[in-house]
Amino acid sequence: MNYLFHLALNYPELKSLVPGNFAFDLCNAQERRTLTAAAAEGARFHRAIDHFASQHPSILELNRNFHPTAGKYAPVASDIVADYLLFINWDKFFTNSYGEFAEWCYEQLSESKTILPQRVIGQVSEMINHRWLEVYTSLEGIEKVLKRTNSKLSFPGDLTTVVPTLVEKEILLGALVCEFFFDCIIERETWLSPQNGKKS
Repeated sequence: MNYLFHLALNYPELKSLVPGNFAFDLCNAQERRTLTAAAAEGARFHRAIDHFASQHPSILELNRNFHPTAGKYAPVASDIVADYLLFINWDKFFTNSYGEFAEWCYEQLSESKTILPQRVIGQVSEMINHRWLEVYTSLEGIEKVLKRTNSKLSFPGDLTTVVPTLVEKEILLGALVCEFFFDCIIERETWLSPQNGKKS
């Protein structure tokens, strides 16, 4: 999933996983191979959740809802929209406010920039300065993220075409995301469990 989803799975106790978990999608292949030990554990956690998401029934159903308009890029749209839907349902999972969570994220990332690849540090600093987590709090913000992501697609596509479906089915899609996040919490505990060892 996207940034908000991954960071929420580290909040508030798993500070050590934040740098690698957050930076994983910002790093290229070479940078991922050369992550410091402090960041590598978070990267492993990120991969584990991505793998879990790719097979989860709720995410597959989310993709199916977006496929008529987004086509093969439905999973990309799902990644972004899931962050917005998690924000909408924030109080179901956390007692602390979303604002407190965002400040926690900015603090953890500011403190951990020294263990990230040099190229990524600039991107992280810019995202913090722009307080990027606020974009997930509105439909307009998510639409901007979808539009901005269009330029990164390998082939022509328009991710903003999923917005009408999101508006029409927000309750249904939100329920799918809640089901998935709940299962992610269980998967996180399994991943962290000493008897299972940390998965790669």
